[in-house]
Amino acid sequence: MIFRYLFLILVFFSASSHFSSVESKESNSKDLDRDLIGTRWFLTPSQGNSFEIEFVKDHELIVRYLRLGRGAKPSWARDGKKIELTLNNGYAVYKGRLISKTEIKGTAKNHHEESWFWTAKRL
Repeated sequence: MIFRYLFLILVFFSASSHFSSVESKESNSKDLDRDLIGTRWFLTPSQGNSFEIEFVKDHELIVRYLRLGRGAKPSWARDGKKIELTLNNGYAVYKGRLISKTEIKGTAKNHHEESWFWTAKRL
């Protein structure tokens, strides 16, 4: 009987520490997102035209100087230093890494499996 109580206590504490770890990661992610929200960047691909992006809340992305398809809702995601930009409803996906507070570098790929390099400099 005592082993059953010890087991339940052990399960309870390990589960609560797991959930606090998850909450901590989610909180850190939101803090990291806050660092990007409101910032503007000039993105230069190795092929095609350069354009400006602005990270806004709810993972929406404002794109300037680039023609997007009708109804396109560009978006962004962040996982630590990894940044992902989705343009034209997934037609092109830009995956990059935050090199510093002022630079992102990465590769992009479109639906035709064409890929290219890109860099973004903070404005």
